[in-house]
Amino acid sequence: MKKSLTILFIFITAFAFKAKSGPASPLELARTIPMPGITGRFDSFGIDVKGHRLFVTPLDHKTVEVYDLKTGKLIHSIPGIEKAHAVLYRGDLDEIFVTDGPAGSLKIFKADKYELVKAVEQLAQPDGILYDPATHYLYIITGGENAKLDYSLISVVDTDKGTHLGDIRIEGGTMEEMRLEKSSARLFVVNREKNRIEVIDPKKRTILTSWPLTLGKLPVGLAIDESAHRLFVGCRSEVIEVLDAASGKEITSVPISKGIDGMVFDPATKRIYSEANTGAIDVYEEVDADHYRSLGTTPIGSPAKPGLLVPELNRYFVAVPQHDNVDAAILEYKVQ
Repeated sequence: MKKSLTILFIFITAFAFKAKSGPASPLELARTIPMPGITGRFDSFGIDVKGHRLFVTPLDHKTVEVYDLKTGKLIHSIPGIEKAHAVLYRGDLDEIFVTDGPAGSLKIFKADKYELVKAVEQLAQPDGILYDPATHYLYIITGGENAKLDYSLISVVDTDKGTHLGDIRIEGGTMEEMRLEKSSARLFVVNREKNRIEVIDPKKRTILTSWPLTLGKLPVGLAIDESAHRLFVGCRSEVIEVLDAASGKEITSVPISKGIDGMVFDPATKRIYSEANTGAIDVYEEVDADHYRSLGTTPIGSPAKPGLLVPELNRYFVAVPQHDNVDAAILEYKVQ
């Protein structure tokens, strides 16, 4: 019954929104995967494309939930985690990496039997991550306000060996999304507290420069188009600010829904996806390096976090927490 109510609620909300909005979104709801018994917020997704597994981190359940994308069924709940923030699956190792904030560790599990094989300890409240497939390094946001510090650290972990290589210190207590530019090997970090983008040399582990933002406030999301040399910064002031990735020059801004929480750019389609914790997914198309047009907004009707674009599957996933009498769910959208 709850599943039926969830689907009906989404359908009615989407219909009402479409009737009064502009262009139709390229996202079409393909399936709703219910998560009964799960309460509270979610933090991130991980994906095993070949194995058809989706990893989900409900913050209050001390687990990582593993779903079969063929059947939509729960396969396993990985226990032994105080609070799972971010999750990475490395297919070549068949291992799952999970940041556990209160435990101060990066936990590594074998993905066949979901057994803990190692933990990288003494990390200060590890949170969000960025994986570099070229070096196999994992960049982890640590420190900051969660650790009761007025500065943050980007901790660098070698996922081949499971060793902590060092840290990059950034002034400010709240860091958000990170992106790595492959062509220059520069690491971009959203410094929400200072309202700027930090530009980092990850090899030397030093800050090269900082780019202040004036078109947007409270930056959270970050995406990059390397071919056009553009950075997209999603701000809680309800805009995406576009920067020149070479100089930091502010190019333009476009409006988005309130409460942005994450962003991604798909280089194949030149689309920017932005999910908001107020319950919407905005999609923009890059017409050229300086111009962008809206492809519509997909309403969800409840907080939408996290979002995950999987181009190999032509899918976009978003988690919706339990609300009122409706179970938590994973919404699976077909990208058109």
